[in-house]
Amino acid sequence: MNRIEFIGNAIFIPFFLIAVGMIVDISVLTKGPNAIIIAVTLTTAAILTKWLAAFFTQMIFRYSGAQRELIFGLSSSHAAATLAVILVGFKAGILDENILNGTIILILITCIVASFATEKAAKKSLLQKIQKNLPMSFEGSF
Repeated sequence: MNRIEFIGNAIFIPFFLIAVGMIVDISVLTKGPNAIIIAVTLTTAAILTKWLAAFFTQMIFRYSGAQRELIFGLSSSHAAATLAVILVGFKAGILDENILNGTIILILITCIVASFATEKAAKKSLLQKIQKNLPMSFEGSF
């Protein structure tokens, strides 16, 4: 299993990412606003729906705000499946370069947002857990 993981991480994943990078045409972003509009729309919809899913999960299971943020952070990045679906659609001629580039921007933004949201929520959740387990303070008792 270690050898399979090593080969996948060392060979297949980098070659896949290089192949995707070679398909992306950055000049499409400067040719017109379509790719930017698509990227903003996809990113807004993806982040908003993931936040709503985390919010409803919080309401149903009575989680804290920090736990909701952690759920949002851990589930909001879109990378592997999104990239695979878009590449299949692009190679089949169903999707154009604007959608491909907009999706690459979506992946970039959601991965950044997910990383920062998860880090912030994990710290907040840990602090809440530590505060819950500390004994009561004696401030103001004198």
